Amino acid sequence: MLIVAFLSRGGASGLAVPGSIVTTVSAILFLQNVTGRFET
Repeated sequence: MLIVAFLSRGGASGLAVPGSIVTTVSAILFLQNVTGRFET
């Protein structure tokens, strides 16, 4: 969603906020999975 929001010419600018939320949550979950620190 975040990539579509940045690559579109303004038609999908509403995807920037949900896309950044999804990207942040997925990055946190990925780092927890890689490091094994699920208590964070």
